[in-house]
Amino acid sequence: MINSIECFNEKKILRLKQEISKVSYADEATLFHALSNARRLKVLHILKLEPCCVCDLSQIMDCPVPTVSQYLRILKKAELLDSRKEGKFIIYSLSTKAQKLQLL
Repeated sequence: MINSIECFNEKKILRLKQEISKVSYADEATLFHALSNARRLKVLHILKLEPCCVCDLSQIMDCPVPTVSQYLRILKKAELLDSRKEGKFIIYSLSTKAQKLQLL
């Protein structure tokens, strides 16, 4: 139930409702989710220092490879990581988006 408030601007309300209906918040929510975990932030900090494969990250963080892989999956979904294949390894680095955010 909406509160009955006497002081409101109908034009302003309609204009703002139209503006917010044009925006999808899914990308922002994905980004904030990716950044909401200290271990994922640690991964980003490591990759800011130097690109690494999942096994390197696992050793640096003292964390199982499957767990690190999940961190990477979430960060990649948020478009914060780039990856390239080197032989049998996938090397992860910060994406341009992550670098522009200047998080760390």
